Amino acid sequence: RPPPSDATRLRLDDHSCELISGLTEVYVTCHFADKEKAAAYREPIHTMLDRILELGVNEDGLMYDTIDPVAGEVVKQALTDNWGYNYNAFYAVYQVDGEEKYRDAVLKALRGLREPKYLVYPWEGWGSDGIDASVEGASNLYNREPVEGVDLWLDTNILRMLSVQQEDGVIDGW
Repeated sequence: RPPPSDATRLRLDDHSCELISGLTEVYVTCHFADKEKAAAYREPIHTMLDRILELGVNEDGLMYDTIDPVAGEVVKQALTDNWGYNYNAFYAVYQVDGEEKYRDAVLKALRGLREPKYLVYPWEGWGSDGIDASVEGASNLYNREPVEGVDLWLDTNILRMLSVQQEDGVIDGW
């Protein structure tokens, strides 16, 4: 029973986003290894993804930090730097099911990056951890969907990370 069956909080941010990807990876695996199980998982997976698109996405296609799928509201409106990790799950389901709405959502987010407000967006406050998660997610998606302008966004944000690199080569050591 993946969210939103009874989850009152669904974080689309760090570590919780692995729930979304992990469930879709199981679904994709079953698509190839166990068609009957994939058929049983299809509706709950699609319901989860559809609810995220309904509640968890801003006007530019980028994702909020936390939603309440049961109440139908955004709990934390800050944008998650893990939007691309989440969209990897959507794209994987698109690849096995051919649901264009999931590909369209990915394309919308990638096109959204071209908005000036995201060129140097303060992911996770400004630290390189937020920038690198956003860059990694965008890179994975750009590899599949090379949307014009995303290359500039990637280059700009990689340079942002490198601008805080220390003499010893560490960018963000905890």
